[in-house]
Amino acid sequence: MSNANLSDQVYGSVRNALVEGRYEPGQRITIARLAKELGVSGTPVREAIFRLVTERALEMKAATEIRVPEMTPNQFREIQRIGILLQGEAAEVAAQNITSEQLRSLEGIQEQLVKAAEEDLPRATSLNRQFHFEIMVAADMPMLLATVEATYAMKGPIMKLFSQEQHRQEKFEQIHHDHEAILEGLRTGDGMKARQAMESDIGGCDAVIDWIFERQQATEAA
Repeated sequence: MSNANLSDQVYGSVRNALVEGRYEPGQRITIARLAKELGVSGTPVREAIFRLVTERALEMKAATEIRVPEMTPNQFREIQRIGILLQGEAAEVAAQNITSEQLRSLEGIQEQLVKAAEEDLPRATSLNRQFHFEIMVAADMPMLLATVEATYAMKGPIMKLFSQEQHRQEKFEQIHHDHEAILEGLRTGDGMKARQAMESDIGGCDAVIDWIFERQQATEAA
């Protein structure tokens, strides 16, 4: 297999790990350790890391100092604003493009999410992400999807940490309401209803912003 293909595989693997929050904010990542874990040479790992640094999912302060960035409240607000704009657009377009098979898949994901929210919050978080990504796939907007995927890689570590520390099950009650409204918009071809419900779903993150601010203050005071 060529180095280019290996680089793509490593890139996908590390980005998925960031999206899923398997790295923590501020965590150091070394090329040598990643290469050993993935069973590849350092070259494709280095290429993948450079791509993720360009996308701001990782930061490189020196050749040997690669870290998962810390997230500031303003950065999180900007990421959420991007999500509201782009995913709202995707939901509106998907209402016109979605197939019956894609709609059934989304309904199945939502059913699983409701069950998982009662007993398995990490799985519920994963299903929530899958729900959003499948809507963007249904919209058939690959450039929009790639842009939003990059923002998920940036916010994945802080969102995982937040969910671990806060255990906010009530958040999924609002998600359930918004998702049902999104699905209704998709079923009826009502793009504006789907857009507004998606914007509501993504927009309710004041608690995360407050928590990031408190965490930042505690770090600065230490």
